[in-house]
Amino acid sequence: MTAPQNLRKDMKHLSRYPLLLLLTAALSCAEDGLDLKTWNAYRNPLVLSAVPNPDILKEGDTWYLYSDAAAEDEVISLMSSTDLVTWGRLDPLFDEDTKPSFIVDGTVSGPSVIKVGEQYLLYYSLRKTDEECGIGVASSATPTGPWIDHGALLLASVPDLTALCHPFVFESDGSLSLAFAAADGIYLLPLSPTGLSPAGEPVRIVEGPVSTPVLFQESGRWYLLSTTGSESGDASSTAVITVCSAQTLTGPYGEWKKLIGRGTKFAGPGSPSRLVRDSEGNDWLLYNAFDLSDLSSGRTLMLDRLHWDGNDVPWVRGSASSFYTDAPHVQLN
Repeated sequence: MTAPQNLRKDMKHLSRYPLLLLLTAALSCAEDGLDLKTWNAYRNPLVLSAVPNPDILKEGDTWYLYSDAAAEDEVISLMSSTDLVTWGRLDPLFDEDTKPSFIVDGTVSGPSVIKVGEQYLLYYSLRKTDEECGIGVASSATPTGPWIDHGALLLASVPDLTALCHPFVFESDGSLSLAFAAADGIYLLPLSPTGLSPAGEPVRIVEGPVSTPVLFQESGRWYLLSTTGSESGDASSTAVITVCSAQTLTGPYGEWKKLIGRGTKFAGPGSPSRLVRDSEGNDWLLYNAFDLSDLSSGRTLMLDRLHWDGNDVPWVRGSASSFYTDAPHVQLN
């Protein structure tokens, strides 16, 4: 008897027990290799290779995912998807001749992208050492490039502002702001209307050893996602995605709470992207984690849904990465 026939037979005997039926069907799909899309489901990790520091942008029916170099010959990698689950690789954003170079021999990382007017802006960090680093910006007429680098937006200033990394650009009340991590916490930098220059001085909003900031507003309250712990070490990684909130953008922010931690299959979750809202109003988060069954893949791309409780505190089921679960609802135009 074939696997689908076995499944139909099992469903007939379990028809009186809806929850058990659902669980059995899902397990059968995983074990028999059936297409999880039949059940509008997906499996983590989404991509079986390293996708470090992802950020996401939607244009039309397509999501674009920007990340650190996923291959040795790439400088900022790019993928696209129409369902948030299946991703295909596109040409990288820069090559060795066009990559940002305001710091010689610096490493480009932590891309964050936003559309302003008719152009797309890409923010990135360029680092050689903690003291020799900065945040730059590039622009393009399309989300895929070609990109024109505009150089340094902010440079490290010893000893006050060092180890600049993980920029995150967002809009608030019609104004652009850039959050970024430094050696002593998370900072906020106001930007000009074009996004190509600062509109003030950086202000620290959170103190401590945290990184990869993501800020968003929900029901009038500001939320800050971040990574605490070390993202290195493969199976021994101590990274955890945490969340805190405040009444205003500049804080004060309350106590950190664990959003996604270590589980039985995945370790070291970190580097959250900006939130994505599907066609049914559900919020989703892309991020990195180590697959304990295949550590050679590096920090793979993960997806999980954010839920909200009565106190407007977001949570992820089990406070850990899911293995397979319901997929986002995507309605194409």
